[in-house]
Amino acid sequence: CAENYNDGNNIGRQHGVGLKPANDWGLYDMLGNTCERTLDWYGDYVVSQDISIDPIGPRNGENKVWRGGSGWDSADKMYIAYRWSKSADQYDESHGFRVVCDAVAK
Repeated sequence: CAENYNDGNNIGRQHGVGLKPANDWGLYDMLGNTCERTLDWYGDYVVSQDISIDPIGPRNGENKVWRGGSGWDSADKMYIAYRWSKSADQYDESHGFRVVCDAVAK
């Protein structure tokens, strides 16, 4: 479920982090709000590996992989497997990153 995307009402608008319910893994805001630039270079996945575990792209390149969609994107881009490429140095207000950390029980 996408938390914030362009549905005609939220064009170019970001929402506060963690305001929507967590997904099945306890993670918040994994789709929508801002798209995520990953560390991976964009390219074809290695065919011989099981890409459902942790797909590996090329070791270098010109474009980085972006995922997750943003408040500027439409609902059809709000799924985790959707990815696209942009120049490694390209940024604007729809781009960001997602922080994931383990919660420490006290």
